[in-house]
This record gives sequence, C-alpha cells and structure tokens, in this order.
Amino acid sequence: MQDCFGGDILSTKTSGGTHFYNVIDGVKWDLTASQFAEPIPYDDSPSTRDAALADTSAEKYTLIKGRLAGATQR
Repeated sequence: MQDCFGGDILSTKTSGGTHFYNVIDGVKWDLTASQFAEPIPYDDSPSTRDAALADTSAEKYTLIKGRLAGATQR
C-alpha cells in the first residue's frame, strides 16, 4: 500500500504476532483487518518498511502489489 499511496507504516502487537498497517494524511488504512477474529488493539507504534517486509517473500510481495495496483486502476 505504501508503494502506491505513501504514508507511514505503523505496527501493533496482536495475539498472532506483529500486525502492520498504514496511516495516510491522518487516516488509518488496514486492508487486512477483516482477517482477525477479534478487534485489533492498535497502538500505532512507528515501524519501517523493512520490518513490515521481513517475513514476506519477494514473490508474495510482487503478487500483493500487483493486486493492489490492479484494484486501484478500475
């Protein structure tokens, strides 16, 4: 998301580990929030692109980026 729209990467701890999301112009954007069975305890900890991508393969990153870019062009 940051590649397409900029903003800041933030993180929070969840029962499943660290969760990352974006803030753009003061608006929180979490495109994967619906994947959680319980409310996300957003603590808005500053994070980095490197931290957010640390457990993602290059193939998965390319796939997700392509899907987001395709969705924004409709």
